[in-house]
Amino acid sequence: MSETIETAEIVAISPTKVWIESDFMGDKYVMIQHEGVEPFEWCRFGYHHAYTCNATQWREAESMARRLGATGEIERRNRPIKPPST
Repeated sequence: MSETIETAEIVAISPTKVWIESDFMGDKYVMIQHEGVEPFEWCRFGYHHAYTCNATQWREAESMARRLGATGEIERRNRPIKPPST
């Protein structure tokens, strides 16, 4: 029995930006954004002073960013400190 597989034509590839954000508690977030779409938090590397090595945390976040397509120097951003909600 032969099945027909539908095909698709790629008409455009939107540029993608990947960067790493860090919060004041030391967590790292790998962010991804396609052109015209809101940024998305792909993954988070949590920090705990007793168990986490900062260098390893950055290395793993950069490795993930590269797997998502980052090339060259990866931008590092600080997340703003948000006041607690009341």
